[in-house]
Amino acid sequence: MILSHPFFEGFAPRPIADSTKSTGAIYAISCETRDAVDAMMAAAVANGGHDNDKVQDMEAFMYNRSFSDPDDHVFEPMWMTPDAAN
Repeated sequence: MILSHPFFEGFAPRPIADSTKSTGAIYAISCETRDAVDAMMAAAVANGGHDNDKVQDMEAFMYNRSFSDPDDHVFEPMWMTPDAAN
């Protein structure tokens, strides 16, 4: 969920970090298919996110991309073949 800073402050136990100056975490999001990874990227960019131009394509094994939200938090939607995940 993307919240405005004033609304988010109502939930946050500490001050909001300045994520434009450092990366506190990278959030990996597992997707069902490679196409779902691309769809998430398109939706993120269409709604104010930034494509980080990072693509990892391991053919039939794994595929991931990277975007930052408007506050520069980093997300990496990824797909991995079910056989590799076991």
